[in-house]
Amino acid sequence: MDGNPLRRGIDRFERVLWIVLACAFFAVAPLVVPVAGHVAKAATIATVRQEQSWREVQAVLLRHAPDQAYGYSTTGTVWVDGRWRGPGGQVRYGLVPTVIGARAGTVVPVWVDRDGRLTSGRPLTVGVVGFRVMAVEILAGAGLAATLLVFGCLVRWLTNRRRMACWGVEWACIGPRWSTRR
Repeated sequence: MDGNPLRRGIDRFERVLWIVLACAFFAVAPLVVPVAGHVAKAATIATVRQEQSWREVQAVLLRHAPDQAYGYSTTGTVWVDGRWRGPGGQVRYGLVPTVIGARAGTVVPVWVDRDGRLTSGRPLTVGVVGFRVMAVEILAGAGLAATLLVFGCLVRWLTNRRRMACWGVEWACIGPRWSTRR
């Protein structure tokens, strides 16, 4: 680009490639980021709608919770046999999460779906939707940048291999002429 007569064609190619990659990022990122955000929002909203039928019910512990956690659990939550009523009035039994040391008969809140089965936790809120959309948009932009950067570095590695091969050929031609001057 600077008109240097010693600049090789591979150097000009590499410089043009980096400029094209930068332009591609600035052209494609404004398209990819909103699309990724829209897809994430649609998926998360669908999950929120599905979880709207979840209800919080009270479960009664049927056994004492252990006084200490075993294994690698550092959350302070243990699973103990419990009983609860589903939204339809049916009595259900299963493992419910509770704190370490809870006694039998303790009432703990749990979330169940419309069939009365325990869920993985609280339903998603609208605030979580916004956070997830923002996180996906940031990751989409960063992923695009990382992909283009990896591609540029791969091309740089290949052009350096070609450069070194050319320098080796040129040195093989010029080197013997220099060594005769000693």
